Amino acid sequence: MTDKEWKTKSPNKLLGVWDFSNMGGELWDDRRFDKDWNVEGDAMNGWKHVEVYRPQLLVSAQMVEENRLLTPIKPIGIEHRPDGSYRVDFGTNFAGWTEIPVSGQPGDTIRFNFSERKEMETTFNIRSSFIIGKTGKGIFRNRFNYSSGRWVTIRGQKEAPRLEDITGWLARTNYETAATFKSSDTLMNWIYDKVRWTFENLSLGGYVVDCPQRERMGYGGDAHATSETGMFNYKLGAFYTKWMQDWRDVQGTESMVGNMYDSKTARKAVTRGRLLNNGILPHTAPTYWGGGGPAWGGIVVSLPWYVYEYYGDKKILEQNYQLMKNWLSFLDTQVENNMLKRFGGEWDFLGDWLWPNATAEGMNNDKPQTLFFNNCYRIYNLRTAQKVAQVLGQDKDALEWERKANSAADAIHRKFFNAAANTYSDGSLANLAMALLSEMVPAELRTKVMQSLENEILIKSKGNVSAGITGGTVLFKLLRQEQRDDLIFTMLSKTNYPGWGYMKENGATTIWEMWEKNLPGHSLLHSSFLFPGAWFIEGLGGIKKSGPGFSHIIIQQPNLGNTKLSWVTASFDAPSGVIETYWKRSAGQLQLKLTVPPNTTAVLKIGDKENILISEVKGRIQKLSNENGYRVYELQSGSYSF
Repeated sequence: MTDKEWKTKSPNKLLGVWDFSNMGGELWDDRRFDKDWNVEGDAMNGWKHVEVYRPQLLVSAQMVEENRLLTPIKPIGIEHRPDGSYRVDFGTNFAGWTEIPVSGQPGDTIRFNFSERKEMETTFNIRSSFIIGKTGKGIFRNRFNYSSGRWVTIRGQKEAPRLEDITGWLARTNYETAATFKSSDTLMNWIYDKVRWTFENLSLGGYVVDCPQRERMGYGGDAHATSETGMFNYKLGAFYTKWMQDWRDVQGTESMVGNMYDSKTARKAVTRGRLLNNGILPHTAPTYWGGGGPAWGGIVVSLPWYVYEYYGDKKILEQNYQLMKNWLSFLDTQVENNMLKRFGGEWDFLGDWLWPNATAEGMNNDKPQTLFFNNCYRIYNLRTAQKVAQVLGQDKDALEWERKANSAADAIHRKFFNAAANTYSDGSLANLAMALLSEMVPAELRTKVMQSLENEILIKSKGNVSAGITGGTVLFKLLRQEQRDDLIFTMLSKTNYPGWGYMKENGATTIWEMWEKNLPGHSLLHSSFLFPGAWFIEGLGGIKKSGPGFSHIIIQQPNLGNTKLSWVTASFDAPSGVIETYWKRSAGQLQLKLTVPPNTTAVLKIGDKENILISEVKGRIQKLSNENGYRVYELQSGSYSF
């Protein structure tokens, strides 16, 4: 182990304090560089004793792929500005390292200011510096911190930099890709590519941050918007197993602001992980700081279940089972008459977050719709935990969680249902989707409430997505489950505000934090709206799981209604093997090609009105039934062309 006897020597130091909007960068003082620092004969000249840092929380081994520099990025232009500075345009927003040659007189300081916005020289105080040494030349390279932005302004450099000498790299955890997607629709392709690029720029260090420039925190709420997108596009078994270790390490620490759990303790303005040991979770891990709500801590129930569904790994359920129980027990302490009440401080009971125009309306509120959303999310947690308990043979827990979920559903339905409109609470997309996804809605009303949700999308919202991070995530998850590809496609196809097409029309190269572009202080590289990423493979590609780890699969023709989308090709490297699909419509006919991995069977679902010929082949293709407007076949492993 390193201890106080170790010594340090470096010309490098941190700029900034690694805190909110001050992550800073690096200062390299080339005058202090000793090329023989690692040579035995250096005789410890200029070395100093290290400072010992003792974090308050558990520290666990980082059992995940290493961080690596990937995807070299070459700038597309340099502007020599009237004030003598140079502005380098990398052509895309990214988080990572840069390499920039510099020159000048010894002692000159060359400054690098990074920005996401063309009109601003620096965003979120991301900057670095290089002090020229005795040779008069040098190369700035990151070593311990990383930058984020598209543009870098170079100040203090007398000699014009050359494009070919400057390079950037994406820095991220070195997980492998698992999917491909392409279609005849250029907007769908753009959204898919930018969602993936944004995800990759947020996944340094074995967890997903909200943004790489302002906070760099692993929010549980934002994890909902990224986790299934991540698993349907990359091999993230180790990544999410590691992140769940982080959540176990921070369990029991209080959340960001306030302390209403012990009335004898005065409320603090800002907290830093005080240990309460009552099942509570902070809103982020491993950072244990930041605001959130029940859906933030509730990721400890949802994420292990998603990992089990995608990879078939029961171990992640076993490792985190006690963590789930502790969290649900904490929520129980905040329940009266089968309903979750508001708890915590000002920033501890958020519901949906960053819906269109949310900052003007006020997101951190005590409105009934927030209470409704969080109560439905608690039911979703309970029903998910029930499934986990059933897989692990914990029948007593499963029955108890089912009972609590049903009791809460009954209480919430009676309080919030609007019988005249077949809606709940404020009738928003977020709340209707959360009600349906949590299975809070009585079975006899589900069709009517689903119709109200469709009307909210197509009529009131005019086909746009009128939801935020958590609300949008549950909306898309629900529509994927309900096979409403037509509604998802409608929302993704819009090019006006709010939507992904609006971002494209306004020059985005990464997905923004808010639907609005020009609000000050928000990030243009963020986890907020990455939740469509799973649908491109599952919905348009038609690749669906029908058993843990894709042990059985469903390949289903997307339900798109009347669209101009004429072809899609997709693949997914599942634990069972590579699944491939290709479909094309032309001249009134449907062409379909697909690959089913070895030792796997697939159920193929084709719309019963599709003009395509599929014949039974003994031992290979078997007609099963007609089901909800689909012809259903069972296919053995192999490659097929219909």
